[in-house]
Amino acid sequence: MKTKLFFVFLIHLYISTLLLSNSVAQDYTKWGLPEGAKARLGKGTLSFRDNIAYSPDGTRLAVASRIGIWIYDAQAYQELSLFTGDMFGGLSVTFSPDEQTLASGGWDDTINEYTIRLWDVATGEHKQTLQGHTSSVNSIAFSPDGQTLASGSLDGTVLLWAITPSETTDPRSVDAKGKHYTTWGTLKTAEVFQNYPNPFNPETWIPYTLFETSNVKLSIFDTSGELIREFKLGYQTRGPKRIHWDGKNAAGETVASGIYFYQFEAGRTKSVRKMWLLK
Repeated sequence: MKTKLFFVFLIHLYISTLLLSNSVAQDYTKWGLPEGAKARLGKGTLSFRDNIAYSPDGTRLAVASRIGIWIYDAQAYQELSLFTGDMFGGLSVTFSPDEQTLASGGWDDTINEYTIRLWDVATGEHKQTLQGHTSSVNSIAFSPDGQTLASGSLDGTVLLWAITPSETTDPRSVDAKGKHYTTWGTLKTAEVFQNYPNPFNPETWIPYTLFETSNVKLSIFDTSGELIREFKLGYQTRGPKRIHWDGKNAAGETVASGIYFYQFEAGRTKSVRKMWLLK
């Protein structure tokens, strides 16, 4: 008898736990909200910059993540769809004024290029690919009439695209009508970033990206302008790279603590950054 009662108790406990779990799961968007917040949304690691956009009528919310682009019901806070493809992350998203098209900028694994993809909002179908930038597309915006798309990139340019229905059956193809007709800015050949760690002791890494094959040189100076170390790296192919500095001068001697400057040269790009050796 005791065994039977215990068994019944376990069944009731299991059912109660399921019901509680379901009710809690349904309310996960309300958990621990800060004052003034309505809901919490999130699926996958988010990208950065302009990666969230409302549709013009405010009924949908697009959120670019590392696994794709989530489309939410902006009133019910529920997922409607996930746009995926051979693209790593969406750095930027925007809706067309008629709300029929979503544009996203990201890395396209099928062609190993930074591209802009156009999606059918209703079906999630990939409609068209726009190709022309050499670095990440961080900002995109439609003109009020929806016939022009502006895209801004870390490659130093803003491209304007004439948006018309594609006549091709292959969405990975670039329709001639969709190619950019105006470029603002000067295309960068490379970009150097802040060294890490910084401050450092005794070694550090200096990351950079080449947008085209370039002859690369990096020079390190002290605050008096004296050349401490020079790296002549020769011609390198495009892509992300880094230089390691062990904190020594050309003679192999460890340099003193202090502020140092590194001058990066690649193609038409020349820039200087500061770093701190702290012992």
